[in-house]
Amino acid sequence: MFVKSQRSEFQHEQWLGLDDVTIGAEIDQRVADGGLQIGISTDRGKIKAVRFLPLYQEYGCLYCGASHPLFGLEDVDITLELVNQQRFAQHAYSEAEIRDEQLVGFSPVASGQFTEGIALLILSGNFIGFLPEHYARNWVESGQMRQLLPAHVRKTTKIRLLYGAGASETPLVSAFVGTAKKVNDALGQSSSVSD
Repeated sequence: MFVKSQRSEFQHEQWLGLDDVTIGAEIDQRVADGGLQIGISTDRGKIKAVRFLPLYQEYGCLYCGASHPLFGLEDVDITLELVNQQRFAQHAYSEAEIRDEQLVGFSPVASGQFTEGIALLILSGNFIGFLPEHYARNWVESGQMRQLLPAHVRKTTKIRLLYGAGASETPLVSAFVGTAKKVNDALGQSSSVSD
């Protein structure tokens, strides 16, 4: 998700516009080159000329769909070795997450940039994959998905607010970043800004 500020030719006031959702790497690049003033993206490390503010961490678990062969097995019968033999659908947006998944031993046979695509692959019953817990909850509760190896396999995705080093000089961006910092502080999260 990214946000940009635009000036109307007919008005002399700023308004806040939301652009389309796109992949994180594109958001990072557009903030870095000044095409966007603010972006919200996964943490992929430092980016030259970009400041960031950690927003939250999202926890993902491994899931399969109701028609997947692992769905009907007892928890004690599902081992990491058995899970590693399954067709794995991987998020393609974070190199750090890909490394974490490889450490567990998954071999991706499908990938997607967006969570919705991974969810559809899982629901097909042909793949297993990671989804954020909050995102998968309704499917789990309705019996359409099942969490696999909940005590052993999880991943963490760090979400952050990005803005260009000079963008904080604009009143709109400054106010937005200031509000995000206050919310972080109120929630007891780190509000340190990094360059």
